[in-house]
Amino acid sequence: MLEVTGKWNNYYPNAMKSWSVNWDAICPIFKFSSEVRKVIYTIMI
Repeated sequence: MLEVTGKWNNYYPNAMKSWSVNWDAICPIFKFSSEVRKVIYTIMI
């Protein structure tokens, strides 16, 4: 998380703040394979 925040915080500070605040909800998604995450992202949009 810190690596992503460090890289993108200057460009997208509000998104990175949201990422940090909601990390407990975001983190479990990364336990799925990339194929399953793609389906999750597609359905959520």
